[in-house]
Amino acid sequence: MRKQCMILVVSLLAFCGAARAAETLAYTAAELKQAEELLVVMGVPKQMQEMTQMMLSAQTANHPQAAALRGILEPFFQKYISYDALKGDMAIIYAETFTGPELKELIALFKTPIGKKFVERNPELSARGAALGQKRIQEHLPELIERLRTLDKPAAPAPVPAAK
Repeated sequence: MRKQCMILVVSLLAFCGAARAAETLAYTAAELKQAEELLVVMGVPKQMQEMTQMMLSAQTANHPQAAALRGILEPFFQKYISYDALKGDMAIIYAETFTGPELKELIALFKTPIGKKFVERNPELSARGAALGQKRIQEHLPELIERLRTLDKPAAPAPVPAAK
């Protein structure tokens, strides 16, 4: 029995390793380079930098004690969630999602006037969409609070069936 378990474990590990290897071979080096180019023409480096600054500003505005932490948070974010820190992994995501020809088409799209306009306006569109979601939650917050309050109330005991 122990030998069968070991064979099963080794087989599973081999399968997982093969599946992981197949994942990493799902794109070519050229597609990875195209994915990196796509990220650049989509304005991702600038968007990520702006997003990080907005997060830091929001945190320090909402929590004055966090202002003292900015000197720690900013280098930490730069090290782990900046474009330079994530671009390789982000390029892999795009290279796994789109084929080489699709990446070429997307790059071409984002180099057109309408593509550039989309890149320029997308942060505003995203912010407006997020604000709309926040507004809707605020409008219906009493309903949410009421539903959450029902979680605090003990459940009524189930009725006991009458004896026959």
